[in-house]
Amino acid sequence: MSARSPVPSIWTTGTTEAIKTGTWRSALPHYIRAPSPCHGACPVEGDIAEWIGHARARDFRGAWEVLTRHNPFPAIAGRICHHPCEVACNRAGFDEALAICRLERYIGDLALAAGWAFEPVEVERKERIAVVGGGPSGLSAAFHLRRRGYAVTLFESAPELGGLMRYGIPSYRLARSVLDGEIARIVALGIDVRCGEALATSADFERLRTGFDAVYLAIGAGRQKRLPRLDYTRPWVMEGAEYLARANADAPPKLGQRIVVIGGGSAAFDVARTARRAGHEVTMLALESAAQLPAQREEVVEASEEGVKLV
Repeated sequence: MSARSPVPSIWTTGTTEAIKTGTWRSALPHYIRAPSPCHGACPVEGDIAEWIGHARARDFRGAWEVLTRHNPFPAIAGRICHHPCEVACNRAGFDEALAICRLERYIGDLALAAGWAFEPVEVERKERIAVVGGGPSGLSAAFHLRRRGYAVTLFESAPELGGLMRYGIPSYRLARSVLDGEIARIVALGIDVRCGEALATSADFERLRTGFDAVYLAIGAGRQKRLPRLDYTRPWVMEGAEYLARANADAPPKLGQRIVVIGGGSAAFDVARTARRAGHEVTMLALESAAQLPAQREEVVEASEEGVKLV
């Protein structure tokens, strides 16, 4: 403070025995606008506090519009997301974290039941973009690009869109009606879909490069982790992704009565529970203790209730 500056009326330089205050009364707060912890923990950087505010005001359509700003699959994410946002939730320091994932599922289901659709594209750009892969990444890219006015063509080698959501996640965790509904809403924006077209050679990609202004590759991470001690040429060894893909296509492989599933993540539990529901005796082998398994706690409890043995 300069000598010419007026002295605040609350400024004291002497004792505070009579006037119960101090020089700190002249201090000004320094406001910091920081993202909420749940926003920072969200893998897609969802504006969680904002859409929950709409939901609290019973404006569920507004909540859905904010939700789909970053994630076009709220009903799907509300079923399968591992919800790290709830671990970071400030409310846990008071009583317990908000049920963010379940609230997201409620809003997503409400949107499907009400038939809410995305707003029509306002701007049509001349650029054409090819998206290779119709899984969650490819569909999300197609969604955001189309909303910005680009002409999008989506190529998928499988008969239907969905990728891992369709061929990797069992229907008991993700109902196909929910999956189809949220995919159809994206396609309705005006996306050209070409299923059953596999692009594997350099000539295929060169054709795309000459026919489109940009190419987005979303072919997934199909290479499986393998245990070096297992002989994968033997008929009794099968990768979990292959088993789930065949089981989800209603063509489960013929296996023996007793099955061992190696792993403790969500995919391993999907395999174990799918096999258990097919009538097999299932034992899971995991390196971690039951409390340290990477799978969600709900999956561990439900697998145990269904008769899966965990070692």
